[in-house]
Amino acid sequence: MLRAGNNDFNWQFGVGAIWFSAHNGDINNATIEVKDCEIIDASYAAIMYIESKVSGVTFDNLLINGTGTFAIQLQTGGEATFKNVKAINVGETVPIYNCGVPFKMNIEGTKTGWYTDKPSCEDLSSIKPKWPWNW
Repeated sequence: MLRAGNNDFNWQFGVGAIWFSAHNGDINNATIEVKDCEIIDASYAAIMYIESKVSGVTFDNLLINGTGTFAIQLQTGGEATFKNVKAINVGETVPIYNCGVPFKMNIEGTKTGWYTDKPSCEDLSSIKPKWPWNW
């Protein structure tokens, strides 16, 4: 996946290259696998969750290589499994955005470059992307 994601002018912040939006209600116990995938030069976050709770997603053998903002942007609760996920060239110093939503991360294997137990909680509309192709 190359240079995915964009700025949403209604929300006034960037949306992820891969995003889960449970607009009409919670998505519980889904079986969604994102496997053997590379996200390259995401315009904003690589992975994003928004609106209602989403659970049942597994990221397996994922490489995030370049983001404008975060590796993971969490704006709703949920649960996901991360197996052998690696991130490099993440735009923001703190690679996860979460302002206190209850999101459970099940981590297996590699968590290089994207995991922190102290996520960012800035005003998203004030964050300007650091686009990797301009480095």
